[in-house]
Amino acid sequence: MFAALGGAGEIGMNVNLYHLNGKWLMVDLGVGFAYDIPGVDMMTADISFIKEHKKDLLGIILTHIHEDHMGAVQYLWEELRVPVYATQFGANFLRTKLEEYKLDKVVPIRIIDGSKQLDLHPFKIDFIG
Repeated sequence: MFAALGGAGEIGMNVNLYHLNGKWLMVDLGVGFAYDIPGVDMMTADISFIKEHKKDLLGIILTHIHEDHMGAVQYLWEELRVPVYATQFGANFLRTKLEEYKLDKVVPIRIIDGSKQLDLHPFKIDFIG
């Protein structure tokens, strides 16, 4: 099953969920930009659905380091508390961002080797460079 909590049909705020055999996997956790709402610069997706199922959430995979794909990690990770998977480049960028929020030593970041399949049972993820 697939569920988009943000980013579907819009630019920004990418948050996608995949469900298989009782487990969930989140792909991206981005922000959206509020160009037409006075006083609001950015928004995060409503993650209340996955918070109800977080015991079955295996992790967050960041596809790349654009803000609309990873810019909400520092705002929403504490509500999810799962490992974050990123390439070495993405992990370095994310750690620098998390330092501002004193989360750089708290958020478990796992490095993805894009040349190998990632096994997060029951999910098997292949990466395309």
